[in-house]
Amino acid sequence: DTAYGSIDSYPLIAPVENYIINGAGEENNTNETTPKESKPDLSIENIQLPNVMVVNQTYTINITVKNSGSAISNAPIQVSITNLGTMDVLYNKTQYLNLDTNEEKIISIAFTPTESGPIFIKAVADYENIIDEVNESNNEKAEEGYAEIPKPDLTITQLTTEDLYYQTNGTITVKIKNIGYKDITEPFNLTLNISGKIATETINSLS
Repeated sequence: DTAYGSIDSYPLIAPVENYIINGAGEENNTNETTPKESKPDLSIENIQLPNVMVVNQTYTINITVKNSGSAISNAPIQVSITNLGTMDVLYNKTQYLNLDTNEEKIISIAFTPTESGPIFIKAVADYENIIDEVNESNNEKAEEGYAEIPKPDLTITQLTTEDLYYQTNGTITVKIKNIGYKDITEPFNLTLNISGKIATETINSLS
């Protein structure tokens, strides 16, 4: 009590509870995952060609290309064929191949060797390395074959006889075919062994 009456005591500042106010200055603790970029993955799976080819004959070479990635690709495929003996380039062409995800296609090329010797065939997908891929190390494949000069190849396709009698003339029919890639222009002999007796017939030429 004072001369002016009684005075009650009040706290000047009320207790303040601890509150957390979400504001712009707080960090966002949410973890966000960046989506993985879709990319193609080109590879040369197989090159199919004859082991032996003949000069000036036409063959089909099949090349299997696959896209194992998760994006579509329109890829340039380069195919080159070189004679390893002379190092002459016998074939060199590029074509574009549209491949969907997990799709493979076959490129078929017609090839006519003009020189004999070992043949080196190489196929490269995205040979200029323009396309961003999952794996850049599987874009090429190579195989070897051989081209030989044309040769004749004789085979007996028929051998028939009539009923043959002792000391009587009979007929023996022999058919010969040239299944090779070169005509025979010089005479050659056909020899028959008939019960130990040798008969020879000269054939002048055979295509």
